Amino acid sequence: MATLLCGALRVSRCARAPRGVVRGFRTRETAWTCHTLTHRALVQIHGQDTHSYLQGLITNDMRALEEDGHTALYSHLLSVQGRTLYDVIIYSLKDSSDGLSSVLLECDSSVLNSITRHLKMYKIRRKVLVEACPDLSLWALLGLNAEGHGPEPELRKGGEVVAMVQDPRTPLMGWRLITRNQEKPPEIITACNHGNTDEYHRHRYKIGVPEGVQDLPPGEALPLESNLVFLNGISFSKGCYIGQELTARTHHTGVVRKRLMPLTLSVPVENLLVGSAIESAQGKAVGKLRCENGSPLALSNLQHEDVQVLKMMKVMKMMDLLKVMEVTEVLKIMKVMKMEVLKVMKAMEVLKVMEVLKVLKVMEVLNVMEVLKVMEVLNVMEVLNVMEVLKVMEVLKVLKVMEVLKVMEVLKVMEVLNVMEVLNVMEVLKVMEVLKVLVMKVLEVMEVLVMMLKVLKVFSMQCCVC
Repeated sequence: MATLLCGALRVSRCARAPRGVVRGFRTRETAWTCHTLTHRALVQIHGQDTHSYLQGLITNDMRALEEDGHTALYSHLLSVQGRTLYDVIIYSLKDSSDGLSSVLLECDSSVLNSITRHLKMYKIRRKVLVEACPDLSLWALLGLNAEGHGPEPELRKGGEVVAMVQDPRTPLMGWRLITRNQEKPPEIITACNHGNTDEYHRHRYKIGVPEGVQDLPPGEALPLESNLVFLNGISFSKGCYIGQELTARTHHTGVVRKRLMPLTLSVPVENLLVGSAIESAQGKAVGKLRCENGSPLALSNLQHEDVQVLKMMKVMKMMDLLKVMEVTEVLKIMKVMKMEVLKVMKAMEVLKVMEVLKVLKVMEVLNVMEVLKVMEVLNVMEVLNVMEVLKVMEVLKVLKVMEVLKVMEVLKVMEVLNVMEVLNVMEVLKVMEVLKVLVMKVLEVMEVLVMMLKVLKVFSMQCCVC
């Protein structure tokens, strides 16, 4: 599937949104709406081991924050079973006054105590300090540009913020702003107005971005089913982290049967319960409702093969990059190629067997002495008993009779044939009959030899099998 949200899948050393940076240019004013995110909380992690400590806990690569221009990344913290516990956004505070590494970790406010205990449990001897930041406020700035591209919010003269970065998940989610509690965005951002938090959630549901424990139930949601790849929230090259085994295996097998997708209801439904089954027009269950906020928009966990994914992709403006059907075809081709490779490997094994058979057929052409040499190599002599060896020796004697007939013997036969000059026709015929008898005897001897060769071949085959 193509990029689920922002329409561009970045392939790099770690998956991240390259626009999660503070920009240094100024353009014409753009209207912004600021939404207070009271359902999100901030935790500060401070100390010289901050990056190495988080590297073994999160799905993304902390080394991205060490690069110039990257100040935020999205990630999940997983259980040892590979299921999502917390979704977080990490903000780098590179201008720490004491020179030590310091980051702010954004999480769901309802699990603030839980995630703090989780982080401290794995701290062990790391030189880090984990503490909540109740004196900070988190805001989301959404612009009028539906594509998510445009200039950064412009600070008023004298305005100060703790951090202001583009949302690392997708540019469609605007900018993230962290301020002191007494600061308000309309006072420090030009052309900025207050917005409703429900509008923020509707916008998030419309583009299919999950956030918090309601969308990602701890211990239940799977990171790849929650579109973590398309949200720039995971690295498959960073190394080991908690829950990495199942996630990496699922990614490399290429089989993700369900995904979290935005769902639009044609009419409002009352008393719609979270977890309710979603059925297709044919009455087949295709997924479950994950969450809703009282509007026709909701998030649902749907199976790929039973959903009109192409329509949803069109709503999210992703038809320009890749279609789900194209991915399905690629997967089918990969399966076929795998089957073809297996067939080729089997064919190579058959060819090796054929080569062995060819070698064995050569034994029919070799004389008995050569057969004996091959038999010695195959340790056939260890299998044959003494009586069988004697029989083979008798065969050799018979064959040596063939070698005894030499040119002189042939000349003698010619001399006998010369007698035909003095013998009458009847005597010549008698000699011819005698010769025919001799030829028949020789043919019988040859048949016996052929039978012996076949017996030797059988013995050699049995020894090879052993």
